[in-house]
Amino acid sequence: MRVKVKFSGSLSQLTACTEAEVELPEGSSVLELVQELTNRFGPGILGTSNEHQVRLSADYVGVSLNNVLVFPEEYPERILKAEDALALIPLAAGG
Repeated sequence: MRVKVKFSGSLSQLTACTEAEVELPEGSSVLELVQELTNRFGPGILGTSNEHQVRLSADYVGVSLNNVLVFPEEYPERILKAEDALALIPLAAGG
């Protein structure tokens, strides 16, 4: 099945694209998609946070599945369907 992934902000710079299609076996979870993205774009997408890398976690990157936020503890149990749309959104904080 194909899942569309959109990258926003600094993630689009890190991946050198704004979106990608990922081919996964039927019944794959959000966790398996995240693992595939790590394989494709390198460990920097999951590495430690610094000025050149963004860590894929609740602290740094939000995961939206069909416009609904998915929390990291839900990744293994959230099963994807063909044509699902996933977005990775860097979270910002400041004051």
